[in-house]
Amino acid sequence: HISLYTARRPQIVAVWVTTPLSPTPFEAINASGRKFDKLRCKYTGALIECMHLCKRRELLETLLKWCYAVPRDLHNFYASSIVENDSSSHHYHTKDNLLLKGSGLHFFVKKYANTAVCRALVESLSKFDPGHCSSSERNDAVEQFGEIYRCFLRLNCPAEDAIWQTHKVKRDFQAGLIPEADALCGAYRCIVTKADNSITQVTKISWEKKMVALRTASKKGSGMFASIAAEMSVLRRARKKRRSNEMKSPIETENRLGVPSPLQTDIPTDSQPGEGSA
Repeated sequence: HISLYTARRPQIVAVWVTTPLSPTPFEAINASGRKFDKLRCKYTGALIECMHLCKRRELLETLLKWCYAVPRDLHNFYASSIVENDSSSHHYHTKDNLLLKGSGLHFFVKKYANTAVCRALVESLSKFDPGHCSSSERNDAVEQFGEIYRCFLRLNCPAEDAIWQTHKVKRDFQAGLIPEADALCGAYRCIVTKADNSITQVTKISWEKKMVALRTASKKGSGMFASIAAEMSVLRRARKKRRSNEMKSPIETENRLGVPSPLQTDIPTDSQPGEGSA
């Protein structure tokens, strides 16, 4: 006879798990949904990559706008509810930190498309020579610097956030796996400090120097492109207000539209005393 304590291992609790022969309806629906969601992410990722290779940045921007305009998908909602202790239902998905682990089609599109836009801007800005350029070329470069700063703001993770001190983000930042941050540092050195060919060399410095450069570039971007930060803040507030209106109760919605609710149709008012007995 073999028991749990035959090997004399220290144990705190023993757990038995009973697995049914056939999956429950919820498990079947969840597995089917995950499979379909993975397939959607696969083909959407191929579309994003094709648009990047064809240099169709305006289509990528349109795709991002569509993604930010629609509500949160169910897989992302469930995952965020667990990670954030059920607080995700109280804010819109435009506030999701893209440096954290996420799931669902919306999170994938926001992260992957934003990275593709940033890569396209870096490729365009890498041709800029700060030492030999005309005024129009410099103005175009400054405008591209502003768009790179917009990509960094879409991460929803300011340079002063504590997440930059975590081991995973430190490792990714040092390895050049956060292209939005590297692009912002490189654009700042290329345009503001006028360092030659520095936009593609920013990944070769230490993490401490990169963090100093990121905070400096972010501060400079907020000063040069305050309208971009204000524009994104206004869009988030508008979407939050629209979402709160959509989540109102049916009675509140009917009253706002001028339609009487079922709880008020049979109650006569002082101004209409005879309608109740008609």
